[in-house]
Amino acid sequence: MWIETLANETTSFVTVGIARNPKICGGRPTIVGTRIAISDIVELHHSLGWDVGRIVFEYPQLCVAEVVAALEYYERNREEIDKYLREEKSQENNSLPNWRR
Repeated sequence: MWIETLANETTSFVTVGIARNPKICGGRPTIVGTRIAISDIVELHHSLGWDVGRIVFEYPQLCVAEVVAALEYYERNREEIDKYLREEKSQENNSLPNWRR
């Protein structure tokens, strides 16, 4: 498990865990206690342009520190997460009818 300690908006410290569990999201790194993969957060932020506040608004089970930790995890493990993003995109493309590809 990867753990990051971050200052949240009230300047107290929270511990955010990111873990892999083969039974959750196919073993991809997720925010502990959720089924939200780091790659999902990255896609919302980088591909859709959502800022941290929008992500927290749309996913109220997350706090700012968890979203920031997910994005920092991505920065430290970019190659791994980019691989997951490519795999997810490939699966999406393969599930489309041929005329939509």
